[in-house]
Amino acid sequence: MKLLYGTGNPAKLSDAREWLSGLSLEILSLNDMTAEIPEVTEDGNTPLSALHHGGGAGHGQVGD
Repeated sequence: MKLLYGTGNPAKLSDAREWLSGLSLEILSLNDMTAEIPEVTEDGNTPLSALHHGGGAGHGQVGD
């Protein structure tokens, strides 16, 4: 199963891959996407605040 982790930050991606290494997941980042990804303003106090700004772009979402 593939999981898209909504970040382009290599350090965050590396952490997510480490945390989820025991699961049968291929963890992808936004850098792996070929579709145009809209820019999301991250001006909130928590990672979940991006979801309230439309960070999910119409797809299923899980915040960290």
